[in-house]
Amino acid sequence: MTILTANNASQLNILQTIELCRTNQSISTNRYKELLLELKYLSKNLVLKFNHKKSSSISKENYTKVIDTISYYVNHSLFNADDLGIENIEFYYTKGQLEINHDINEIKNIHEQLLKHRLRINNERYNSILDEQVPRFLKTLDTYRGEFCVCHTNEDLDYPLIDGLPLDHDMYGSDGTDLVRYYLTRFKIENDFCFLFGKQVNELIKMYEVCKDIEIELLNINICELCLIQYVANRMMMKDDLLLSQSENNMIKMYATRYHLKIEEIFKEMFQMFSKEIGLYLNLFKKTIESQFEMFYQEDTELLVYEKIVDEKFNVILTETDDSTNFTKLLDNLRVMNEIKDRIRYLTEYQVGLLDLLDLFENDIFYNDEYLLYYQSCTSDQLALFVKVAIPDIGKFNMKIKLDERCFSELDKSIPWQNYLIQHLKTLDNSRLQEIETILSKIKLTIL
Repeated sequence: MTILTANNASQLNILQTIELCRTNQSISTNRYKELLLELKYLSKNLVLKFNHKKSSSISKENYTKVIDTISYYVNHSLFNADDLGIENIEFYYTKGQLEINHDINEIKNIHEQLLKHRLRINNERYNSILDEQVPRFLKTLDTYRGEFCVCHTNEDLDYPLIDGLPLDHDMYGSDGTDLVRYYLTRFKIENDFCFLFGKQVNELIKMYEVCKDIEIELLNINICELCLIQYVANRMMMKDDLLLSQSENNMIKMYATRYHLKIEEIFKEMFQMFSKEIGLYLNLFKKTIESQFEMFYQEDTELLVYEKIVDEKFNVILTETDDSTNFTKLLDNLRVMNEIKDRIRYLTEYQVGLLDLLDLFENDIFYNDEYLLYYQSCTSDQLALFVKVAIPDIGKFNMKIKLDERCFSELDKSIPWQNYLIQHLKTLDNSRLQEIETILSKIKLTIL
């Protein structure tokens, strides 16, 4: 008995199935020949349909598409290959059409429900699934050749579920309507879980952006996992919430000795708090959440998002201006000063803005070692800001900052002010470097 399963239905080939039946001797030689004739007759009719009934010739690529279509439909109704000895191929093809049409209607229904309960988040990939990718796939099914489009999708489905991306559709072992239905079913469960928290999701994302110093639309992260981790953390403190304060984030460390037991209790509780569907789905990832909390406790890594207390002093907004008159005056005043100490004093007293200062550097107000003399006059805050401008991504996503050779390699030595900045930083003692590193971790740089 040759059993076909729904999981691999979209990958099986009807010719391989017929050949397998022959090899296993589950069909006679005469039946084998009959099946090939049935396949030939069905494929001929589909070729005509593919060509709008104007031609019976077709390219090899499109003929493969016809065979794939037949395989896809047949395998959605033929679960025991030995049954090919009972009914003809067209019977299973027609029956498979009914199954696939049911799946298409389910995809449409899920999509409609998601549109009604979408998360209002600024995440490009999430919104693309709802507004572009799924509608585009469904539109291909409504065309004249839609029958031949069910077994494959060109859509990336690139918003990740908790267990990742389909990865060119290999991850879930399916394609076409099977893949889209499976993906959207899980997408909806995750969406339903997040939707339960209403506006807290948006507030959590805002916290995330401040806490991690990066815009969430730039990251391919899963919102459901973010919410789940936050929810588990809050339940540890008996809160039904997603949002944490900085002090609460620190407090959770107190549960380090019994976090496994605590997480076990929380996941059991979810079956009472949420629908069975959500509870069962989230339970699939209990081990993943446990491992993340284990790292959080044992390795002192950042896991949770919290309302980080931001010192406005380090929230630097740089605005470019078109005031060339003011800049020209600055440049002319500096060029008439022969003494380096006079130029440094002028820059300090005049409190030149950073962007103007960088433009002045480009106009050679300092030469060679004069940069070193200028940097010696700078505060740790100023030096940190120079590094942040040169390496805007430093410290983002809570990455540990270390002013070492690896960091210096990200500075551009071909640019004089950066080259001499490296040289100056290398002369500083460890305590001064650590002070600059601490300031760097606090700076949030915005250029308008």
